[in-house]
Amino acid sequence: MTIQNLPRTIFTGHSKGGHIQGIALDKSRKYLYCSFTTELLKLDLEGNLIGSVKGLTGHLGCLALGTDGRIYGSLEFKNDAVGKGILKNLGMEKELQDAFYIAIFDGDKITRTDMDAEKDGVMTTVYLKDVVDDFNAEENGVKHRFGCSGIDGITFGPAFGEEGKYDLYVAYGIYRDIDRKDNDYQVILRYDIDGWKKLEKPLSQKNIHHSGPEKYTERYFA
Repeated sequence: MTIQNLPRTIFTGHSKGGHIQGIALDKSRKYLYCSFTTELLKLDLEGNLIGSVKGLTGHLGCLALGTDGRIYGSLEFKNDAVGKGILKNLGMEKELQDAFYIAIFDGDKITRTDMDAEKDGVMTTVYLKDVVDDFNAEENGVKHRFGCSGIDGITFGPAFGEEGKYDLYVAYGIYRDIDRKDNDYQVILRYDIDGWKKLEKPLSQKNIHHSGPEKYTERYFA
């Protein structure tokens, strides 16, 4: 399927999970995936809802189609205004443990609506210790190293200036604060995800797991 064959618009329908955050197109299987903050939708290219994954209390953000055909997304749990706003929208009162993950969905297993992110075997997660460390850092009374508010944008591509194997790129969200200087950059982490299969674990929002890479492959400041 070429870009010329794609529809100009696809109506996703309405979602109570939040506003649309990210999309990923699987051209070979002809499916579109959309993240709506706390849920994932799977649609065909005519806009028919094929399946959905719900039950998240964190922020599901940007999506990207991996070279393995699975759907990767940024997933964050935190007790700031964003996290509390998500819980309010869900009608929940609870305290979240700060955690940042890459969520990995197996699109072939998403076959019906309202599948459970924890229980139905459609999603695994990989913990990003680097992001948690920067988010929780406090130096000289200044919180959140580099202004890190968590993660949002993700994509796949080769190392800058190189060709060949695709790695995963993860972009920080940055807290606005004009009185500090360490948050004047966009921060992007690159991960070589070869071997991540053994790090993936199902998500338990009551018992946050810490299975993930020890360190990023490279960090960039733009």
